[in-house]
Amino acid sequence: MTPVKKRRGILTTVFLLLVAAALLWHLFIIGEAVAYRWINPEVTPYMKLEAARLKAEKPGVKLRHQWIPLARMGNNIKRAVIASEDQKFLHHDGVDWDALELAMEKHIEKGKGGGGSTITQQVVKNVFLSHNKSYIRKGREILISLVLDYIWPKSRILEVYLNTAEFGEGIFGVEAASRYYFGCSASQLSRSQAAFLAAILPRPKYYQVHRNSAYIQRKASRIQAYMGDTPLRAAKESVVK
Repeated sequence: MTPVKKRRGILTTVFLLLVAAALLWHLFIIGEAVAYRWINPEVTPYMKLEAARLKAEKPGVKLRHQWIPLARMGNNIKRAVIASEDQKFLHHDGVDWDALELAMEKHIEKGKGGGGSTITQQVVKNVFLSHNKSYIRKGREILISLVLDYIWPKSRILEVYLNTAEFGEGIFGVEAASRYYFGCSASQLSRSQAAFLAAILPRPKYYQVHRNSAYIQRKASRIQAYMGDTPLRAAKESVVK
């Protein structure tokens, strides 16, 4: 065998091994997703990272998190989050392709772009992937979101999202957030309180400190106005328990 053919053979073998490893990794994630259809992922990889960071940097700040079923959340927070984060939640296949295309166009034109991620995609990022930004991670996020939307009902997706979303430094899940900000359970949130929690989701640590800013108050007011037109049922899907 010539040196060139030998080198090509080695490269082919390495490539096939990488492909096999990628397939096995995705199969493992899908296996986890199937299990989490019924088992609650009460501690996510991101929560563990935040707990370790807080222990090292701010030992006085403890992780706040309490899992509760969707039926104990109340409809105000469901409507607020859907209205704010993903108005097509009950209708898309896990990915809002129009919003994703718009976000990509903004990124190409301005060098930056936000939004475009559905609630399903945020569940995938929070529970299965890292928060690092890269095209490879985004591609994995989209792929797994399509699978997740197929094997989980919308009610389960929303339940896991509201139990794992970050609402401030060391504050995870809507129950811990409700008790931290308002001293009540998630089922007792008023429309304005639910709108506030939905409003801080994109930058929870920042708005935990700047919760009284004019911007966040205006945003919460807009979300509250949208909540009345936000359905919790569509076709065969329902997030009412």
